[in-house]
Amino acid sequence: MDGLSRRILLIIASLVLALVAGHRGAAATFAITINDLWAARSPVLAGGTTAVTIDAVDSGGALTYAWSTSGGTIAGSGSSVTWTAPGSAGSYTITCSAVGPSGNLGQTITVAVVSGPTQWPSTPPADCPFPASTEFPGLLFNRFASQHFCDTWYPSWAADDALYSPWMDGILLTPGFTQEVIGAANAVTVPARTGWGKLLGNDPTNLDVVDAGVIESPRDPYGGRYACANLHYNGVWYYGTYATMNELNSNDGFVTIGGVDYNWGVLGPFIGWHTSTDNGHTWTAPAPTAANPLFGEPATKGAKLKIGVPHVVDFGKNMQYSPDGKAYLIAHGAVDPDPSPRLGNLSWITGDQIYMARVTPTPANINDPSKYEFFAGNGTWSPSLADAKPVIDWNNNVGGVTMTWFPPLNRYITCIVDGRTTAANMNTYILESPTLTGPFKLITYLRDFGPQAYFANFPSKFVAGDGKSAWLWYSANFHPLEQEGNPPGSGYHLCSREVLIQRPVHSNPSSGETPPSTPTSPPATPPPGNNDHESKWTGHHMCGVGIAGTPAADFAVALGLLLAALALRRRR
Repeated sequence: MDGLSRRILLIIASLVLALVAGHRGAAATFAITINDLWAARSPVLAGGTTAVTIDAVDSGGALTYAWSTSGGTIAGSGSSVTWTAPGSAGSYTITCSAVGPSGNLGQTITVAVVSGPTQWPSTPPADCPFPASTEFPGLLFNRFASQHFCDTWYPSWAADDALYSPWMDGILLTPGFTQEVIGAANAVTVPARTGWGKLLGNDPTNLDVVDAGVIESPRDPYGGRYACANLHYNGVWYYGTYATMNELNSNDGFVTIGGVDYNWGVLGPFIGWHTSTDNGHTWTAPAPTAANPLFGEPATKGAKLKIGVPHVVDFGKNMQYSPDGKAYLIAHGAVDPDPSPRLGNLSWITGDQIYMARVTPTPANINDPSKYEFFAGNGTWSPSLADAKPVIDWNNNVGGVTMTWFPPLNRYITCIVDGRTTAANMNTYILESPTLTGPFKLITYLRDFGPQAYFANFPSKFVAGDGKSAWLWYSANFHPLEQEGNPPGSGYHLCSREVLIQRPVHSNPSSGETPPSTPTSPPATPPPGNNDHESKWTGHHMCGVGIAGTPAADFAVALGLLLAALALRRRR
């Protein structure tokens, strides 16, 4: 290579390196990054509202924002605004453009709007101990169905795809299983009669009772004996019962004190489990009795207890999502001294704390108290009930409790009914948590729901595969029976109400606590903190000039160095 060629080669190499160096400096100075654009909830009712927020930065200076939408209206300015949905259902886009010294950069999200569903206002008391959930900010009520004239529906989804459930204090309305055929289930007869039923179908608005009957059990020395914890697992049906009494040491279902009616205002013990290996046709009675119950509590008739009206955590079909193969019980209770005692303080539907127990379910284990462990706080479990600590403590504000694992949401959903005075309007609230024992956040607080709804639960069989909907089961309005249901249809029967679950919408899939795309087993303990969002998502980014920091820039540097090396080699 002659001298002129070498000089030309060196000049080209110098220009390439200088250009890249200039671009690196410019890119480091001027850039807009949109980390996320999100709406607080979706779907939104037609005409409803949601907050919409953008998180963006410009390394060159301050940003301003321009908002637009394909439907509805936007109120406010700056990085957070309120979007009012249009009056018709559909999918609508919301766009925000961030404008700064580096230029402008836009991002768009889509929010669903529905018409027809309704939303019960969430009005928690001022002393509510649960922070509001941002991952599940609310529920919408959609379709509804009711069946039968009885309550106490707590289904267990068995390996054969059927639902097995208790039912109480009434009759089935299915031909072949009416009162004339199997009689009524009644907690106060002698002996007490608790109902059982097998239900088939995948449509919660049209389930078939294909088999049913009653279990007869002694209730003395208490006034009533009711069904509670229920599990069908590996071909064995476990059917738990508890006892009730009332204030004034009465065994009557209702007493009136100071003009207030109390229904079973004092809770008796969880007695134990009947078991069946032929789907209810024959039952083995538990060795524990009402006078000598499974957990040995209460110490004396009418005293406080911890494991009151327990229910089995619903882990899905044949407990497929149990974290360790154990059945977990969740129950309400109370202890002395009580800082704020009241009449009806611990009843079938009122209490002060929520407790948990667990056991490996087998016919040999289920009625053996030595096989149980109780949550003892700080992630520990103890074989001693005396060590049991509450997972929730809200004096005078808890009651009947159920819990269901929602695999698509990677969350436990807990329903609690605060029965207040036990026979008037009641409050239902719904919580979410990443583990069995919390931390709990409030999805919604439904004051006067029903207005006297109770026994609320979410059957796992009817949790949608995408986690966007589920079906809330409950009964309502037993006293008086003729009161008007609110929401409409609520009454003394199996109420099945579809729920649409509101979620935030993020442009950045790593923002918030996005659930996995496929169902997962629940964690047995709280998961460790996750601080790797930035490594997974760098945001939408716009450089002011140049290509520095990109693969193209790295190639240009390599080319310049190569040309310089060739020129120098030829000189030798």
